Amino acid sequence: MDAPPLYKCAQENYNEGIELILDALKKHLDLREDVIFQRNYAFCSALNFCANNNNNDGMKMILDLVKDDKALLMKVLVSSDDIYNLPLSICAQGNNNEGIKLIFDSIKDYPEILKEVLERIDNNYKTPFDYCEENNNQEGIQMILEAIQNGYRKSKESLPISFVSLLLTSFILNKDNERFNAILDLVGEDKDTVGNVLTHEDIYGFTPLNMCCACGNNEGIKRILGFAKNNPKLLNELLESEIVEKSFERDFQEFGKYGSDIPPLNRCADPGLNNEFYTEESNTEGIRIILDSLKGYPDIMRKILLQTDYEGNTPLHNCAYSDNNEGIKMILDAAKKDSTLIKQLVLKPNKDNKTLFEICRLYENEEGKQIILDTVKDIPNLKNILLETT
Repeated sequence: MDAPPLYKCAQENYNEGIELILDALKKHLDLREDVIFQRNYAFCSALNFCANNNNNDGMKMILDLVKDDKALLMKVLVSSDDIYNLPLSICAQGNNNEGIKLIFDSIKDYPEILKEVLERIDNNYKTPFDYCEENNNQEGIQMILEAIQNGYRKSKESLPISFVSLLLTSFILNKDNERFNAILDLVGEDKDTVGNVLTHEDIYGFTPLNMCCACGNNEGIKRILGFAKNNPKLLNELLESEIVEKSFERDFQEFGKYGSDIPPLNRCADPGLNNEFYTEESNTEGIRIILDSLKGYPDIMRKILLQTDYEGNTPLHNCAYSDNNEGIKMILDAAKKDSTLIKQLVLKPNKDNKTLFEICRLYENEEGKQIILDTVKDIPNLKNILLETT
């Protein structure tokens, strides 16, 4: 089938032809959709063809014609070609920042459309932001961030929660603290919004806090936990982690690689759990920040200290494996007012049936053993139980 006139002009970058056709449509606005969208020819609008050719003048003419019709503008911007590329994604793939700006300018008063175009993924499971990040297109990334800020100020309900959480995780991974803080500054004043953003997991099972712990970003850990200072529900959700046995994403991630396989405190305790990221040693400061956030919440403290990773290790096991005696002492000191909890912590075996004391003995960690013995000295029979296991 021959290309319809507008599509033909878009394919060949014939902007004079595009202008003539669109000028005619201005007198017959009821025909706009039928001309810009010809489904019997293509799944997408003529805008996609202009985007594919980096024809920004053609894109501007089409967007100017439809920008006063919210429904049509939405349709134009979320229509995809046969491999699910949207105009914004096409521009992002080609580093066409002028095209990106044209799209954002056209939807600056429509945060609902912004949400749609940012969250849509193509057949490579990528968003426009993913392409900007891959291409190190800092100008494109900044425009996306500014578009989100503008959209959120107009409508909090239209904030793309999952996408914003993805941005946070990416900024953490790339040590882009300025943009990381800009996002938190934006959403931080609304308790529900910031809670939804911070507890969202990306497709690899990472929340922003889990990624901070994986990368040893203690400023990020402290800032995120600061939002839960007087919010025990959020604190519990941030620090609790549930191992996913079966899911679509799980099929692509071996155990130990999926984010929720390892709770935040456990990640700080053992750098070996984060070897694909940046930490090189046990993050004692990260442990301290998390323990400080748990003060005043004994029930949550108990749950988090007993929480295990995918190998059945508690944070204390993780500290022992990484020879982090300072971490061992901090955790035991945090629990020492609860003798029942201390018993549970020092006697709890991992999946290899190793207790905290046995790991210290196995690795000839005399200092670690002494810290444990000093902690349990006033708990009847516990010291003897430990020594009998040697």
